[in-house]
Amino acid sequence: MTNMNQLPSKVTLRDYQREAVARTLIYLKNNKGNPLVVAPTGSGKSLMIAHLCEELEANSKLFFSGNRPLFKILILAHRKELLSQNASQIKMLNPSLNVSFYSNAIGTKDLSGDIVVAGIASLSRVPLESLPRFNYIIIDEAHLVNNINSGMYRNLLNELRSARVIGFSATPFRLKGGFLYKCKQSIFNDVSYEIPVVKLMERGFLAPLKSKSSEHAIDTSNLKVQAGEFVQSEYDKILNEEELIKETVKDILAYSRGRDSWLIFCSSVDHSLAVRDELIAQGIKAATITGKTDPHERDRIIKLFKAKRIKAITNCDVLTVGFDAPNVDLIAILRPTKSCGLYIQIVGRGTRLAPSKTDCLILDYGGNIERFGPIDKIRLKQNSFGKVQSDTLNLKVCPACREVINLKLSQCPSCDYTFPKKEVDRTLKHSHHASNFNILKTDLMRAKFDGKQVLQVYEHKLSVHYKDKKPPSIKVDYYISKFDKVSEWVCVEHPGFAKMKARDWWKNHASGIPFPNSCSELLLVKDSLRLPDKIVVRIEGDYPVITNRYFKEQPPKVNNYYFGGLNVERLSTASPKS
Repeated sequence: MTNMNQLPSKVTLRDYQREAVARTLIYLKNNKGNPLVVAPTGSGKSLMIAHLCEELEANSKLFFSGNRPLFKILILAHRKELLSQNASQIKMLNPSLNVSFYSNAIGTKDLSGDIVVAGIASLSRVPLESLPRFNYIIIDEAHLVNNINSGMYRNLLNELRSARVIGFSATPFRLKGGFLYKCKQSIFNDVSYEIPVVKLMERGFLAPLKSKSSEHAIDTSNLKVQAGEFVQSEYDKILNEEELIKETVKDILAYSRGRDSWLIFCSSVDHSLAVRDELIAQGIKAATITGKTDPHERDRIIKLFKAKRIKAITNCDVLTVGFDAPNVDLIAILRPTKSCGLYIQIVGRGTRLAPSKTDCLILDYGGNIERFGPIDKIRLKQNSFGKVQSDTLNLKVCPACREVINLKLSQCPSCDYTFPKKEVDRTLKHSHHASNFNILKTDLMRAKFDGKQVLQVYEHKLSVHYKDKKPPSIKVDYYISKFDKVSEWVCVEHPGFAKMKARDWWKNHASGIPFPNSCSELLLVKDSLRLPDKIVVRIEGDYPVITNRYFKEQPPKVNNYYFGGLNVERLSTASPKS
């Protein structure tokens, strides 16, 4: 097995990256399905994939008994940049692993590696009899895999059906096809791990985003919609008007003070070129990348952009995936879209951290922020037709500074603009019935939790909880109905009295399992905890407190070192602590 000390000193995995890999390994061991890891752009999916490859190879004997076949992993992606990122992270994490490329774009076609990093378009042309047998297939940007049995990915996976499939994506859904793990024909069966973008922003792992909706935004109310998206030819005519382009560039310049690296998403190639030319006319060093840009010229432009020798790059549907430029501090969306996935991918280009970068400004000229909401507030649902759509959001735009804010706010938190009060009909309306609403929240809680009733627990949820600058803790939610829950916190990483309380909790809920050193270690064994199926709750001060617990028959003891066949001690310490 790979030793922790073999890792290069410059590679430090974050706790959520280690946890994503550990929970995926546990899923593979204990389930027959194909797992999906959901992690936002900039969270380090390439490093997670590299670490997963290392652990799959090191733990291969746990997954294959007897005379196991030649161990091979296939990593699939659709862009040259993604292939290069994944391969470089694998070699950086463990140089001893044998990695080969199969990609026309990279110029190498080699299937001999223990880990083959391949472009889907290139590999889909290889006859089945020429393909080696793979044990695992890892798909980067897994939202490109259809939920119906068609397309390059599905056709190849049908040919390699004996392999387990693991997906990584920031957007685990398809606009028309639904969530990637909830449909009958989905390749993926469940989410093994998910980390929300807001959590990574709160912890300083992703750059915060600021959102502005422009007064020059296109009116989409009369645009035609086909196959769930606005018709490009319609909005492109409007956006390509010379005067509108000048006004839009003028608006971008007004907001761009102190920002060095701009990424601009346009409606077409012609629009990209026209916006670039207007930027240059205004004294801005700008370039355009299209699908037909020569690969060497594309690499040259990106290199100059990362070196801040070019300030702006305009493009149309080219730099939405696999474009890794942490210095991006301004994104202008000059086109409308009804695809929430595309919107998330575009905005995600600005979340990576970089020296001297404090945040990334999103300038929206397509009404997209109002349509979907800020990236950390997006709510999605699947309708009865199997399509994913954004939930209705109560948002409004500040007329003074164009900030997108909550509909309920009377004052803009960005510029202090005060919204005028609406005239309200204050005619006295009287009812002869007394109100049956409790005036205080604590009264409502006491009505539910009187310290006497035995409450049935329908579901338990454990998650890592972060607060200010304190160490993380485990939040345990006990659901007594669909909407009502009682929570408690297990502070395994806190010092003093809080840790003593955590040890007491552990003795009652984790018979035979060593006390964890971290929240990540606790979550690894959460399915083996002894949690109550009935509780008694009373209100102490303003909060509900569990006063009694009733357990079902105690589960069998778990070996101190192994859970589900995996060495927990190894999985939790396979990389240096972040």
